[in-house]
Amino acid sequence: GMVLMCQPILDALEAVRTPDSVVALLSPQGATFNHAKALELSKLKHLILLCGHYEGFDERIRSYVDIQLSLGDFVLTGGEPAAAAMCAEYEGQMVPEVLLSGHHANIQKWRREQALLNTLKHRPDLLETAPLDAKDLEFLSKAKEAAQ
Repeated sequence: GMVLMCQPILDALEAVRTPDSVVALLSPQGATFNHAKALELSKLKHLILLCGHYEGFDERIRSYVDIQLSLGDFVLTGGEPAAAAMCAEYEGQMVPEVLLSGHHANIQKWRREQALLNTLKHRPDLLETAPLDAKDLEFLSKAKEAAQ
């Protein structure tokens, strides 16, 4: 299988690494990422998440990282889903609190409302024939009022 070569990875690290950077390699062999680790990492000035893919990466890359992290004992398609799960903020944009709550009914409600808002913004014509319940109609009415 294909492994990630050293040189492109090291070139990328060189382009973004600063004296304040901590480079974390996402790997099944890493320390388990948990709440305590998330709090610890949130205090860093600059965190670089290095994601493996394909059949992994050239083992020499390990000598260029500061820490190794694992999301848990399960198989993912690569390091990208793990990195996305670890990030609650990106360039000042936070993951909505409801998505971090673990409350499935609230998450489903939020997703439905976001879908309705996107449709209202980009394709309001579709709402004329969409199967909307009373809660959807009430939410859309309030959204239209707030937009005015």
